[in-house]
Amino acid sequence: MLHSIQEICELTGDSRSGIYAMLNEGTLSYVVGKDGKRKVETSELLRVFPKIEIPGHEVTAVKPNQNSKQEIYELRGMINDLRTQIDNVLDDNRRLLRLLEHQTLHSRQQSSRPAATEMAQHGWKNYKQMREFGVGEDRQRPSFVEKINRDGGIISIIRDFFFGR
Repeated sequence: MLHSIQEICELTGDSRSGIYAMLNEGTLSYVVGKDGKRKVETSELLRVFPKIEIPGHEVTAVKPNQNSKQEIYELRGMINDLRTQIDNVLDDNRRLLRLLEHQTLHSRQQSSRPAATEMAQHGWKNYKQMREFGVGEDRQRPSFVEKINRDGGIISIIRDFFFGR
């Protein structure tokens, strides 16, 4: 229920200027009604003025009983269980991330080993020729145009022809 400034003055015994000062300071929250006037909700009045009595509005205090204490105890237990589960999930995520990083690093190391092993078995020159001509792969010997493009153009081929390589 919304109360006008006049109603607030009657309920609290404060002056209009005192109520407006509270509204302007932010001590008392308000809403602006359709008519453009400031109005204050009942709950806000009870928050700022806990000892006032508002007609038609009954305030009852809730005292915790044994059932609510048991409920609170169970809820706290559930919260602790959920925290434990969250910690376990975070630990699992960290463990999986470390495993993934290890596998990625391991696969990179593995991919560089065959080339080194192959090079050691056949020698550097043989390995270079095998890579250049695609031996062991599906590639065929490069065409004349591919060789020109790879070796730097026609000028390098002419230079190699006349001056040797």
